[in-house]
Amino acid sequence: MANTPTTGDGTDPPGDATRPVRRGVSSARWTRRGRDGALAGRNRIRRQVEPITNLGLRRWPDKQTRPIRNLLILVVLLGPLLGLAIAVTSIPAGPTDQVLSSGPTEDGGVKIGRNEVGASVTLLNPDLARGELTARVVIQPGSDLIAGDLTLTRTIRVNVLSDVAGRIQTVFDAGSRVEPVTATLQLSGSRLTRYPVDNYLVNFKLLVQREIDPGEGQAIPDQPEFENVPIVATVQSSLSDLRASGTTHPGNESNVLNADFDLQRPRSVVVFAVALMGLAWLLALGCVALAWGVLVQAREIPVWSWGFYAGVLFALPQLRNGLPGSPPFGSIIDWAAYYWALGLVGVSLLALILAGNVAIRSVRTDSDAELEPDSDPDPDPDRGDSGPQSPA
Repeated sequence: MANTPTTGDGTDPPGDATRPVRRGVSSARWTRRGRDGALAGRNRIRRQVEPITNLGLRRWPDKQTRPIRNLLILVVLLGPLLGLAIAVTSIPAGPTDQVLSSGPTEDGGVKIGRNEVGASVTLLNPDLARGELTARVVIQPGSDLIAGDLTLTRTIRVNVLSDVAGRIQTVFDAGSRVEPVTATLQLSGSRLTRYPVDNYLVNFKLLVQREIDPGEGQAIPDQPEFENVPIVATVQSSLSDLRASGTTHPGNESNVLNADFDLQRPRSVVVFAVALMGLAWLLALGCVALAWGVLVQAREIPVWSWGFYAGVLFALPQLRNGLPGSPPFGSIIDWAAYYWALGLVGVSLLALILAGNVAIRSVRTDSDAELEPDSDPDPDPDRGDSGPQSPA
């Protein structure tokens, strides 16, 4: 029968002397383990926080920092002013951009002869997904074709030969006024998924005819004849995401306006898109480098890395959606940067999460193994196992 410890007067010992002691592990060992665990936790937190606070850098001497500080102040103060000056001088003040002009100019516009017609063409509303562009044509007849009340003295036919919507010819009878004509032009040479290096070509062909004076003779009675009228044209562009340039060349028919337009992205848009591509790649490479240091070089996971990964993962789609022109998904810019960047960030984050779960499971397994009784436990005085029992 095991001996029960008692005091000199035969009573039970006070305090926790009667409390059972954990088998195999002494209280001293438990205290030492708790102290060592707390110290290891503090050291781990210190190793994670110190690289954030000082980044391992030393303080620069004042002689070296003064020129750099002055340069930064100049950039901060003069940068916005310089950008404003460039924008004011480079961005036109008018609502439209002048693309081309044919014929002599007068008082800021083209000079229209008595037997000529003026055509003011405005390019607007591009539908790059469908490959179409809208052209609005405003006809201004010469003095021989209109009366004092601005009505036509002869019948006029306006033919937009390059209209793909089927509205090729519009007739304005004598005694009426000329109204603007809208045509749909076909874009070629590129498509929207080639953003930001998509360039488009469009052809515009305009023919204006007037009725021949009956006094000049008709080939067939009751069927008027028409002749081509010389055109003096100006072409303007009202495209916000594209810049247009045009050239005219004579066609096989006389007095026909035949022009080709080249539509390109502005340089500022191309530079901005490329800069965002570079930023996406740098963020992705930073996430990969952080995961490499943890998984390959066995460094501890910084406490701030989880927020960093989450921020980058949600910031990349917002950068992509903020591109001017709203390119569709699957464009060149996606295959060149954003798909790869999102993939690298996502894989790095999942790898860290998996490694963290594995580490937590291994720590839990080690703790359970430490709690198992030792093969040679400490002698328990309460059980009387310190040595052989003396005979009663």
